[in-house]
Amino acid sequence: MRILFSVLAVCIATAQAHQTAASSTTLRFTSSNPSLEKSFAWAVPQALAYSHNITSDAAGPWYEAALPGRDAFCMRDVSHQARGAAALGLDAANFNMLSRFAMAIAPERDWAGYWEIDKDGKASNADYVDDEDFWYNLPANFDVLDAIVRMWVWTGDNRYVDRPEMKRYFQKTANEYVAAWNLQTDKVLQRDRIMHRRKTQGKFIDARGIPSYTEGRKDFNLGIDLLAAKYRAFVDLGLLAIHYEQKQQGEAYRQIAEETRRVIDERAWLQDGKHYAGFLSSESKPKGSGDMFLLYFGVLKASEKREGALRYLGSQEYLNSIGIEEESYLPDVFFRYGLVDAAYDRIADLTRDNKERRD
Repeated sequence: MRILFSVLAVCIATAQAHQTAASSTTLRFTSSNPSLEKSFAWAVPQALAYSHNITSDAAGPWYEAALPGRDAFCMRDVSHQARGAAALGLDAANFNMLSRFAMAIAPERDWAGYWEIDKDGKASNADYVDDEDFWYNLPANFDVLDAIVRMWVWTGDNRYVDRPEMKRYFQKTANEYVAAWNLQTDKVLQRDRIMHRRKTQGKFIDARGIPSYTEGRKDFNLGIDLLAAKYRAFVDLGLLAIHYEQKQQGEAYRQIAEETRRVIDERAWLQDGKHYAGFLSSESKPKGSGDMFLLYFGVLKASEKREGALRYLGSQEYLNSIGIEEESYLPDVFFRYGLVDAAYDRIADLTRDNKERRD
């Protein structure tokens, strides 16, 4: 039942974005809770309204996963929404979109890809000027890698892991991308906030490699969400190594994941607040909250610290500080860790009629 609820939660998250060209689904949901049925009844057609699963667009099958009106799909949003899309039968779109992200990484962009791809299959001009002037949040490579692996496990479709563009993506993200952005364990705490600035003026030169998904503040050089996404990606790479029969390489990947977890635990835990910080800086103390992404990416082992992180996510201090993007992860997180009532509350809030940016 919790899996079904998680699917509902992710279906709702899928609907938190976007519109046009409806499709259909065989997915059904019934519950003794009328509020959940109402939420599901709204979320599914809303999500399908943004599907272009059968389309003549140059991008191929896709669904809108970006800000309204952009006719585009974003690395973060697709990674977050892929499971809900799969539950709705949008497998062709998921594979196509994740493949396009994988193919987009290039040395000219320091192994970053395209943050958003439009319906024509090109980098969206909403956040891309050229290879030296574009918007990019560094957790994205790791997040997409995790989404690819999750869709492989979900569907059993070996194209996700055996196609050349996917293998290249895994290898380049694990090696060249990490090195290019100083994300190695022994360098990540000393890295500059923005690296590889090659222009003195430009539209996105201050956003070419943001070290977090958080975009509204600049008083940090490392987001805990970036470390959390890296941890999950290297756990996934260890799983892929088993598939590829590369035992020694898999052990190396798992070691990197554990080293990353230790950095988080040693540097981000706020003893006074009994939860995890979200941002690290060489010039100030850890600050903010990184709890949600640490739980979402499965970084935290069962412990008093994990319980502290979960308690903080349920606090009004936290809930009053976040926007709809972060809130839309919470039902899945709460269900995963057994906080069913808290998950129900978030679903009800995300789908209420007067919710700002609900559509």
